[in-house]
Amino acid sequence: MIDKIGVHRVRHGDVTKGIDDLMNGDVADIVYSDPPWGTGNVKYWHTINKRQTGDVTTGQDYSEFLGAFFGVVKKYAKNIVFIEGGNQWLDQEITTAKSFGLNLLTTIDLKYRAGSKLLPMHLNIFYKNERPAVTDEYLAELKTTMGAKTARLAIAPFAKEGGIILDPCCGMGYTAKAGVFHGMKFRGNELNSHRLSKTKAFLEKNPGN
Repeated sequence: MIDKIGVHRVRHGDVTKGIDDLMNGDVADIVYSDPPWGTGNVKYWHTINKRQTGDVTTGQDYSEFLGAFFGVVKKYAKNIVFIEGGNQWLDQEITTAKSFGLNLLTTIDLKYRAGSKLLPMHLNIFYKNERPAVTDEYLAELKTTMGAKTARLAIAPFAKEGGIILDPCCGMGYTAKAGVFHGMKFRGNELNSHRLSKTKAFLEKNPGN
């Protein structure tokens, strides 16, 4: 099901089944996403979704998920792609992305908060065709950020008013917040209805023109 909220569109569904209905023929100026990390998390979110919707879980492992995810990214990204992930799966993420024709620009070391601890993670910056120009200052500043601030700063050099930003696993909406901050139209897909409700609530307050 597609919800249209002003200039934005969001979808409650499984990214591995495609998002043609969400994109409706559009492509994304920017893709930014933090998909599930590892087989355990993929299975966890499918289990939660089954409890909420009655959908059958797929039993899909992480390799299968990454293949389907990057297939969607390759299809709908114009050029620049940002993917957050846990460091344990860094090599697998890069290898899968490259198998779909994406080129690695750089990897940024980041942290995420887990209770009182700060744990390592990464942000991979990929591109499809044209290698983007980024400054050393931009990359250094990214390393000091966390959460929604990372997304807002990461997309800043590439954001354009009225452009489209896509998050195929949009969770509670920090990609949406980054896109709206830069005046972009958001396209988001999320399997978990509770998390998606947070994104929708934000967009309803920021529907755009």
